[in-house]
Amino acid sequence: MNWHIVYSDPGQEKTAAYWLRYNGFEAYWPTHKLIVPKMRRELSHSQRNEQGLHTKEIIRPLFPRYLFVRGEGGESLYAMCEYTGVAGIIAFGERLATLSEEQMVELQTRVALGEFTLDKVPKPKEFKAGDEVFVVRDWGKVGGRVERVDSSSRIVEVLASIFGRATRVITSAEELVAA
Repeated sequence: MNWHIVYSDPGQEKTAAYWLRYNGFEAYWPTHKLIVPKMRRELSHSQRNEQGLHTKEIIRPLFPRYLFVRGEGGESLYAMCEYTGVAGIIAFGERLATLSEEQMVELQTRVALGEFTLDKVPKPKEFKAGDEVFVVRDWGKVGGRVERVDSSSRIVEVLASIFGRATRVITSAEELVAA
């Protein structure tokens, strides 16, 4: 039996996987772990006064908005589009996008072995305090100066100029480029 690719609503992969399983489908939602800086509001009063950067581990989808589903074909596949969190099924014209059992086992094995983690990505340039950088995010690129670096977790504190004001931005080193 082939696996089909389902497109979820934004940020609803976990919800879509739950409802697909609840309705008798086998759903696979590959994820990976990221270490990100904690927001200031997440820190206790004593943590705010400590030196160093505080981090947390979060789980993110490996393929945002995509899940893999195995189930009987026909009407039930199209009915899953009505489930909470499911936006649709990936198809090429009338032909549904599928993965064979062998392809799915290989994907699951590679995810389990950690072959898709950020640790396998070549490390970007190392930054040090005083370096001029750009923080590159979805909303654009902002210039600033590196204030602190936590080399173990690759979290960097940058003093950036946003709307003409000096603003502290805590981000991962992967979101920085040298100015």
